[in-house]
Amino acid sequence: ISVTGTPVNGSDIAVPKGVNVIVKAHPSNTGRVTMASTSATANKAVTTNFPLNAAETVEVLVRNFNNLWFDSTISGDQVILLCEQS
Repeated sequence: ISVTGTPVNGSDIAVPKGVNVIVKAHPSNTGRVTMASTSATANKAVTTNFPLNAAETVEVLVRNFNNLWFDSTISGDQVILLCEQS
């Protein structure tokens, strides 16, 4: 996340049906990353987001990585996205 206060979305990568996406805040992050389904709700100033501290993870079902939006309280913090079939 290049600049705090400027939400970014995941890359345009399709996710197969029934496969979970794992979202992890990078372990070296020093701030909090917020995740949401829209740019507006990902903004760190909005309270309707899902916060992730460094190294925290969550699993979600989405059809494409670009359905997820992120912002952070510290510029340069990172998010790791991966999918794994169970």
